[in-house]
Amino acid sequence: MQSFPNPANPEVWIPYRLGSSAEVSVEIYNTKGNIVRAIELEHQKSGRYIGEYGTNASAHWDGRNNIGEVVSSGVYFYLVKADGIPLSSPRKLVIER
Repeated sequence: MQSFPNPANPEVWIPYRLGSSAEVSVEIYNTKGNIVRAIELEHQKSGRYIGEYGTNASAHWDGRNNIGEVVSSGVYFYLVKADGIPLSSPRKLVIER
């Protein structure tokens, strides 16, 4: 599923769907293919994770890299993984500051 809002400033929600329970992670990449941020989520039950808050909330990225610095405006890509396996191909998101 596509992130929202897109373009984002600076926060973005990344929805996903699980067919079975799994450890979920999200990786954010820059256009050079370098990981900007890795987000480890808790073990999740099967279902749709599409909301902004509460039960079944989407993954949240605060627009910062792995050391807490704010990322610059530009194009990024994200990949949602379940038990280390990508759920889909990378998707594009845009950060506007």
